[in-house]
Amino acid sequence: MIFLYFAVAILGSATTSIWSRHILKNASAHSFAMFTNVISALFFIPIALSNISFTNNGRAWLALIIASSLWAAAALMSAISVKETHASIRAPLNQLKLLWSLLFSALILKEVVGLPHLIGGFIIFIGLSILLYHPEYKFGSLKDSGVRWTFISAVMSAAVAIADKYTLNFFSVELYGFIVFMIPSIILFFFTPNQGEDMRHLWKNYKKDIVLFSALMVITYYAVLKIYSLIPVSIAYPVLQLSTLVTVIGGIFILKEKEHLWQKMIATTIVIIGAIILKLS
Repeated sequence: MIFLYFAVAILGSATTSIWSRHILKNASAHSFAMFTNVISALFFIPIALSNISFTNNGRAWLALIIASSLWAAAALMSAISVKETHASIRAPLNQLKLLWSLLFSALILKEVVGLPHLIGGFIIFIGLSILLYHPEYKFGSLKDSGVRWTFISAVMSAAVAIADKYTLNFFSVELYGFIVFMIPSIILFFFTPNQGEDMRHLWKNYKKDIVLFSALMVITYYAVLKIYSLIPVSIAYPVLQLSTLVTVIGGIFILKEKEHLWQKMIATTIVIIGAIILKLS
């Protein structure tokens, strides 16, 4: 059964990355983020009902509000970065979130940063430098708006991870998973510009894609949770990193992102090695 969960998690993660890139080429990032969150929340209801656990702790609810707001921002930034960036570039570049998580953990949670963390971070930095280096640009591809949005998305993802870690002390995983899909969808609804026109366009042209995409996103998330509940992180995390490589390969061959082919493959491999060292330190 564990092999099935791995297959679902790896292929599901890669598929959602490539699929979202396909949809967002011709759709609003704001509306996409809102729709996927609300539909994912609906899919999560049966899971949430299996383990409802509330608390009267005021700090818990404040943390939940902050975490949900960060999730809304992260969902929007992620959608914009997917829209603006090739999947084969975004997947390895998004591993930058591990470096930000390390920094936030040290500053906010007072966690100890050791030599293995620094080595893993340095290897990721090397991989990203190779990924972003293009002689035709004076400062590599940092001039690309998609790359900048992915950097911002990585920061938001790291902030969400810290908020999740704290808030999950008060809520069950099942209930929390529902809430951090539902509340961000409400926030995004009220802060989506031209929401009527953009939402109608997205729903009319990509209704089936959005529903199936959201279902796959929930299934993938659930598979990852099951994996971590069954085997040690030291075994699970390295295998799950294959999703980054599969995403890059899918972007190259499915989305025809064949520019700088070997540069992407080499950089992605280096970034995955650094991510594994950093995460397992």
